[in-house]
Amino acid sequence: PAGPPLNVNAIATDSNSLKVSWEAPHPQLRNGIIKGYNIGYRIASSSGPYQFRMLEVPEDYTATLSLPINDLHKFTQYSVVVQAFNDGGKGPLSKQVIAVTSESIPTKPPRDIKCSVLSSQSIHLTWQPPPQSSIHGMLQGFKINYNQSLIKVKDATPQIQSLDGTSTKMTVRNLEKYTNYSVQISAMTRIGDGVKSEPVFCRTLEDIPSAPSDVKVFPVSAQSIIIAWKPPNRANGLITEYTVYENNPDR
Repeated sequence: PAGPPLNVNAIATDSNSLKVSWEAPHPQLRNGIIKGYNIGYRIASSSGPYQFRMLEVPEDYTATLSLPINDLHKFTQYSVVVQAFNDGGKGPLSKQVIAVTSESIPTKPPRDIKCSVLSSQSIHLTWQPPPQSSIHGMLQGFKINYNQSLIKVKDATPQIQSLDGTSTKMTVRNLEKYTNYSVQISAMTRIGDGVKSEPVFCRTLEDIPSAPSDVKVFPVSAQSIIIAWKPPNRANGLITEYTVYENNPDR
């Protein structure tokens, strides 16, 4: 053939596939019966050779043709060309068309997560985004999952905060005092959130305890009593001592 296929087009069908469509070369440029087509594709930024798929067609088939190309990289620009052939050989390549596979979710988590304790109820988180090649889309933000890491609440639903944009730091407030938290972070595209990071652990600072509970007084003699109590419901740290206040209203 002396002319290339016409109206070459390529569209994404999912994050790993393109659908390429085209029409036969101009009738005056076919120079014989078109027997098939070679569909070439490569990453658009590559200078390497095209990979080709062949599609044979019935004689004088002139309707619009299409071929899926699978197993491509996610959210990646591809250059696509089509070439007709007949018994005389291969014709010229069409002009390249550029198509982008669809977005997907990130396949790697954020990196280098660090947790700094600010107070008894707040922590500060910093991190680095996943490698660009693993984001597979336009980075929309991050999702921060955190939960108390005590055994008794290990099955509790994690608390989640979303951070839009590309900022890689956040202060988490209104936490429980002197509590160990497990934190995981994931990156988000328009398709959804990706793989969570391995947990990092951070304990909020100590604070003053709540009052002891169930205080009871038992007289022992005319000049002595026994005082009993239970520890505070919220110790907010390690209890090191108790202070007993005495007040005699008759004095």
